[in-house]
Amino acid sequence: MPLLPEDLAQCSRRVLAHLRASHVAGRGFADTGELAQALQADLPLVAASCRQLQGLGELAIVANRGGDELLVRITEAGMRAADRVDTPPSGGLTQNFHAPVGIVATQVGNHNTMTPQQRSGGTVEEFALLLAQLRAQVATLPEDDQDEATMTIESLDKGVKEGKLARAGRAVETLSKLGAASATFVTSLKTISQALGLPFPGADS
Repeated sequence: MPLLPEDLAQCSRRVLAHLRASHVAGRGFADTGELAQALQADLPLVAASCRQLQGLGELAIVANRGGDELLVRITEAGMRAADRVDTPPSGGLTQNFHAPVGIVATQVGNHNTMTPQQRSGGTVEEFALLLAQLRAQVATLPEDDQDEATMTIESLDKGVKEGKLARAGRAVETLSKLGAASATFVTSLKTISQALGLPFPGADS
């Protein structure tokens, strides 16, 4: 059965609202299977909505696991669009404000959560390219540090694909120490940190 435009539009609004609400729990990522279950919607409809939202810059597809199985995250543009939805997700009064280095801070009652956000327009291909550039810079590090740097880059890649921002943040911190002596490595790492919305260790606020 073909997807109707009104169904797609309604599902897209619900996807954005759900992803915004996930910040309360400190999660910046979700997969389409989880979204379909939470929204009680068909997986193809949810996946089509996510692709439409990516085209609008309101959502980024971080990983494509095949077919309609996508790992996604809301962008800052998506956060603003979700704020305009007439029926925000339950859980009390929510206020969103933007902190430095692409962090979106969410305040619900007396609780604050800080969730890194990917820049609008970020794609799987863009991240893969940035990661390849970083791997190429490993050769500029001291020989004794190269193996650890390579393993830490793999941890960073896995953390992003699995939606584990804390793991990705720890990997960036470790790599910043290992690569301190290489300006080109640090530059590549900073680019990745900014693309993911993660704070870079030692960066000015």
